[in-house]
Amino acid sequence: RSSDLWPDEDENGAEKVQEIVTWLKGHPVSNLSRSSCDLQILDAAIVEMIEEEIEKCKQRKSNKKVRVTVKPHLLFRSLEQHRGVIPDRDAEYRLFDRVVNVRDRKS
Repeated sequence: RSSDLWPDEDENGAEKVQEIVTWLKGHPVSNLSRSSCDLQILDAAIVEMIEEEIEKCKQRKSNKKVRVTVKPHLLFRSLEQHRGVIPDRDAEYRLFDRVVNVRDRKS
């Protein structure tokens, strides 16, 4: 029922829907090309901006080498120390994927 969507108005729901459709078709973005949401490519402008940022990082990168002493137990933890948290070997990750690791206890 239209009263479920627009409880404060006494209009006919079909008229309200037609008004929204007309507004959407008149909006400037309605003329843009459509693409699938699961598309695995980026726009040329975005790729260009990423390349520019990479070049900036390359220019800022210094050749200074720093030697840091780290205790070995901080670099490597055996599976026993992870308390059963084993990585999923079948998982595939791509650029911009969000990866979350949830544990029961803090370490």
